[in-house]
Amino acid sequence: MIFQEKEIVGDARNYTWVRVVNPSLEEVNFLSGRYHLEISLIIDAMDPDELARNETLTTTKGRLVIMRLPYAHPGKDFTHTTLTFSSFLLDDAGIIITVCKEHIAMFDQAIFNRDILYAPNLSCFVLNILLHAGMEYLRYLKELKNIADNLEMQLDGPVHNQEVVNLMRIEKSLHYFKTSLRSNEILLEKIQKSPNWSWSAKEKELLDDVAIEMREAVEISEIYLNILHSMAAAFSSVTNNNVNQAMKRLTVISLVLMMPTVVASFFGMNVALPVPYGENPLSFWLIAGISAAISTLMMLTLKIRKFF
Repeated sequence: MIFQEKEIVGDARNYTWVRVVNPSLEEVNFLSGRYHLEISLIIDAMDPDELARNETLTTTKGRLVIMRLPYAHPGKDFTHTTLTFSSFLLDDAGIIITVCKEHIAMFDQAIFNRDILYAPNLSCFVLNILLHAGMEYLRYLKELKNIADNLEMQLDGPVHNQEVVNLMRIEKSLHYFKTSLRSNEILLEKIQKSPNWSWSAKEKELLDDVAIEMREAVEISEIYLNILHSMAAAFSSVTNNNVNQAMKRLTVISLVLMMPTVVASFFGMNVALPVPYGENPLSFWLIAGISAAISTLMMLTLKIRKFF
């Protein structure tokens, strides 16, 4: 699907933004023929495992920037991940083509479009995307933290398998975020040092803002991961403790039920006993009373010793 083209109001000239989402093979061929782009680069731009990088285009005068953006599957919980987002900057033609596999909600936000559609040049366009991507990472990280906090509140009660699965999914999302943020940081460092990118004093301030935003997101993701590891350890400890408590209860029940069996076994032996109980109508109640007394004494002893 190729979205409609949008005009970006620059300082010296206006630019055209061609936004492409999940293009078909025919659309890939169309983009390649119209803008003189390599088909392999367009396909790589949608590779979910592609790392953030930038390079110079050989078939046309321009630059390619690949970054990692946060993404949450609509209608699904605990499914935060990252996507490959690529920008083809055709400087001479004044065109920027962005390619992504999924529709990203960030591009529908009014504040994002305000910053993007009034970028002074194509380089600032890319920086604005990275800046808002950093903000989106922080927003998603807070969402994951809130979900983890809700799971933590359930530690007081019985821990079910679903809570453990949700915890694993949050940890998986945080690992995706951390890896992608590190990749974006490396991309930003390469852009700063590359001779193909030139910056004015104002643009350098924007570059610093992007670097700060990315660094903050990386640090927060690491903090949340450490907290999540502690929570996972706590979940494991709670689960083990619940199993130990259940085993204690079963052991107490087995010991208490074992004493009547022992008493009944003694009186059920086919040998003469020093107690004349055979014809006594109270013999059954005598044996039951002895069993109950021993069981009660055992329960009190275990209770005093805080065994349960």
